[in-house]
Amino acid sequence: MLVAQKLTRVVSIPNQPRSEFRRPVQTPAVLSVLDGALAGSRYPVMTRSSLLGGLSFLLRQALQVGQSCALEITGRRKVCEVVGCRPLSNGKMEIAVAFR
Repeated sequence: MLVAQKLTRVVSIPNQPRSEFRRPVQTPAVLSVLDGALAGSRYPVMTRSSLLGGLSFLLRQALQVGQSCALEITGRRKVCEVVGCRPLSNGKMEIAVAFR
């Protein structure tokens, strides 16, 4: 059962297999790739969901797990590492990153 609450509060979903609850937050950000084939590239992204330790967003390019990047969100820069990358049916990739 999904409990509807304000976006600033954590949404409680029973039997969720993750150690942290996800918050459905859409925030504009800028992704800077720090290493790998796309090093130096910058992409505007919109975050999809947020955890205390990371977040996810959509991107047309695939990133490799373990790749370093930085996200500029609301004027703050956070260095992060790609922990997941999966293709979606719309041709984009869902990228999950963990903050360092």
